[in-house]
Amino acid sequence: MSAVLSLPESAAGAAAATAAPGVGLLGCGGVGAAVARRLLAAHPGWLRAVAVRDPHKTRDVPWEDWGGDPFAVVDDPAVGIVVE
Repeated sequence: MSAVLSLPESAAGAAAATAAPGVGLLGCGGVGAAVARRLLAAHPGWLRAVAVRDPHKTRDVPWEDWGGDPFAVVDDPAVGIVVE
């Protein structure tokens, strides 16, 4: 048995319009870079933090604030969703 949470249509629309989820990304290799590029293109402002092994490495993702601490991404109050 599974439960489904649903909101009235007006409440769901209002919540979606006012709060964009903050996404934190752990790793930016082949798959992580594709996820980052997609988020940046389709949902500007959603990507809030990225942690990578080598923050100084050149990458083909238009992101300037590379971090090296994955715990900082997880603990960031602006991040509500962490993708690994």
